[in-house]
Amino acid sequence: MKTCFKICLLLLVTHPTQSFAETNDCVKELYEYGRSFTPEKLGSNIVKKTYTKANENGTPGENIFWTTHTSKQNWITTYACKSCSPKKGISELFLIGDRPLPCGLKIYMSEIDITNKIGSPELKQDSNLIYAYPPLEKNQEIRLQLRDGKFYAIHWLFYLD
Repeated sequence: MKTCFKICLLLLVTHPTQSFAETNDCVKELYEYGRSFTPEKLGSNIVKKTYTKANENGTPGENIFWTTHTSKQNWITTYACKSCSPKKGISELFLIGDRPLPCGLKIYMSEIDITNKIGSPELKQDSNLIYAYPPLEKNQEIRLQLRDGKFYAIHWLFYLD
C-alpha cells in the first residue's frame, strides 16, 4: 500500500494535470474551432464534390444536399436541407495536425501529453481518443487520431438533430 501511495504521489508531482474545468474548456474550444471551420480555411487546390440523398427523417420527397471539400488529406463535409436543424452546417471535418490547433495540440504529441492538456477521453477506440461534446447531450464527437501512439489528425463529427 505504501509503495502504491509513493508511486501515485510521484506521478502527481511529475505529471501535473489541468483541472476538470480547464480540460472541459479545452474540449469546448476544440469543438468551437471545428464548428466554425469553413471550406476556405482548407487552403488552395480544393476539390469539391456534391451529392444528394433522401432525407429519411424529413418531409417525404425532401433531399439533403451534401458537399465535400478536399485539400490534400484534409476535408470538410457540409449539408443543407429545409427541415434539418440547423438548416445547413458542417457534418464532418478532418484535419491533419500539422496546422495551428487550439489547446496547444501539435502533430506527433504523445497520448500522455494530449490527456494532460485536454483530459481523459470518453472512449479509446482503435487508434482514436474520442471526446464527446457537449458533456450532457454528447451529440458531437471529437476524435483525435493517433499513429504509433502519437497525435496525427483530428476528426469532428456533428450529428444532425
